Amino acid sequence: MKYVVPKGDDEYLFHPAWESTPELIETNHSLLESYGFDVAGTSFHGLRASLRRKVAEEAGQRVSEKLRIVVGAHQPGFHGPGILYKYGVLESFSPHNLSVNFVVDSDVCREVSVKIPYPRGRGLGLKELVIFPNREGLVFEKLSVPPKRMVDSRYDAIERLLEPLGTEGMVRAFRDFRGIHERVYVEGERAAKTLTDYRRGYYATPNVHDGFISSISQSEAFQIYACDIIERIEAFHQAYQLSLNEHRRLHHIRSPANPFPDLVRKGELWELPFWGLDSMGRRHKLFVGGAAGSRFVVTGDGSDRVSPVEPEAMLSLRMRPRAVCLTMFLRLFVGDLFVHGVGGGNYDQVTDRIIESYYAASPPGYVVCSRTKFPAHEQRAALGGKATELREKLRRMRHSPEQYAPAEDSLAGDVRQILSRCKGKPSAAEHRRLSEIRRRLLGRIMPDVSLTEKELAETEQALHRQAAFHRRDLPYFLYPRCDL
Repeated sequence: MKYVVPKGDDEYLFHPAWESTPELIETNHSLLESYGFDVAGTSFHGLRASLRRKVAEEAGQRVSEKLRIVVGAHQPGFHGPGILYKYGVLESFSPHNLSVNFVVDSDVCREVSVKIPYPRGRGLGLKELVIFPNREGLVFEKLSVPPKRMVDSRYDAIERLLEPLGTEGMVRAFRDFRGIHERVYVEGERAAKTLTDYRRGYYATPNVHDGFISSISQSEAFQIYACDIIERIEAFHQAYQLSLNEHRRLHHIRSPANPFPDLVRKGELWELPFWGLDSMGRRHKLFVGGAAGSRFVVTGDGSDRVSPVEPEAMLSLRMRPRAVCLTMFLRLFVGDLFVHGVGGGNYDQVTDRIIESYYAASPPGYVVCSRTKFPAHEQRAALGGKATELREKLRRMRHSPEQYAPAEDSLAGDVRQILSRCKGKPSAAEHRRLSEIRRRLLGRIMPDVSLTEKELAETEQALHRQAAFHRRDLPYFLYPRCDL
């Protein structure tokens, strides 16, 4: 199945149906409880139980046999409503489950920036503004926020761009966000923490616990999970590559980079599906060499070599999971249900096949959800309504030109007579006669048709000039909270 982003304003995607999710959670829980394999010499059940206990305790939840955990994960940022919808979905699961969002602070961002619409010529442009620079290419967990005065100046620039738009709702929403900024901003704080505080302050999800991938990656359970893949690297490579190739074949994907690159082999070294971090917080690839039982791990530039492959030794590499190993870890060892967006929902079909091949286990199901919401803008809404009306008018003019001909037009009178006589169900001969009359009538009203076509073209051009508002990636702080 291929999941597609909803196109229309305020359209949603949620699959499978919401009503089926309680049963899916229980089905997944029973499936995961049925697994009987070991992970690096530790039973799957023991590993999963210890990790779930850790997650629950950090969230202030009591651990019991009835505990069910719903999990999501996303990198921090100034996201649009589509991604915020995932947090809302996690909140909606919280009355009967522990909902946990894992902030993927192990990701790298070139810089934390936003796109802001502004007046340009007769229409609108988009200006990108950097909020938190990242010149060193650090992962989020190591990126600190800049001095507050620098960020304040960037927020001042955003406000100056928004004010001439004539969109009071946007300006009020952004000023609302700035109030949260004043409350939560701490100079020198981790960017991931600040962005999470921003989001929680503006889009409240009080019953969703936020964890961080940087934290869970240092757990003993994660190290055991990684050690298992390192020790069985040949089997993992085979499962990974076969699953990826099958996905590309089924979806007619030719690019070797989609949905993510192959794992490579360099002589006797096998690329790992994990990143390593240096002391500064820059990511590098990791490779494993040696025979089973005497493995060693090296960094991509060969600057570090670690052995033996044991959880305590692996900590020095500061390993962080890549996409597949991240969701596979959370789906199998933490959650009873994973909540994906469209992109993750599509690529995790590869993960399903890897679970089947590498662990010889049936993968648990997951939810895919998204939302499209464009900012409220009176002029654009009016133009959109006008364009819809003009398109409908043109359709009627071409299909029923008698409605637009002068009342005294004899041909229009002929059409009305035929329709009255046949009571809306013309015979084949009457249908041919109607088609011929309407063709002639259309010729008579063509000047009006041309004027309507011109008006529609001008309206669509005006809409095109407003296209900066017709985007899914505008930051959430341009939307009043009630619209989110």
